[in-house]
Amino acid sequence: MANYRPQHDFQKKPGRKRKRHPTEKQIKFVDTLLETGNKKKALEVSGYSPSTQPEKLQVVQDALTERQKEMMKRFLDNAEEMKENMLELARNADSESVRFQATKDMLDRAGLNPVNKNQTESAKYVSIESRVSRGALERYEKELQKKEAGE
Repeated sequence: MANYRPQHDFQKKPGRKRKRHPTEKQIKFVDTLLETGNKKKALEVSGYSPSTQPEKLQVVQDALTERQKEMMKRFLDNAEEMKENMLELARNADSESVRFQATKDMLDRAGLNPVNKNQTESAKYVSIESRVSRGALERYEKELQKKEAGE
């Protein structure tokens, strides 16, 4: 009776997996990776060997996703204040170039940015090609009508 162990562990519920938490090493890897964007440096700083791939572990992927959500939330929480600062600069800055740049940035962020040179060149190419194609097709149809009328 001294070695009696219950068959069921009532602390755990069957079928339910325990949420794993990242280790200090994994947290350091995630933080460094998000700060620098450099996997090699993140491996070095967190103490992993260069051939290790901690980013493939589910617990590390979950930690990366969670940190990215936190960063996005903090950014969005401050977005309204940043917009107001930019609008204030656009309206009241002493320098005309600062007002211009602030106005331009606001328009860019609203999706009203100027057309890219590459977009313009490709649009010209497509429109010229389509006009040439239409013209060639019209000439071909006229030639067919002339042949049919002449025969």
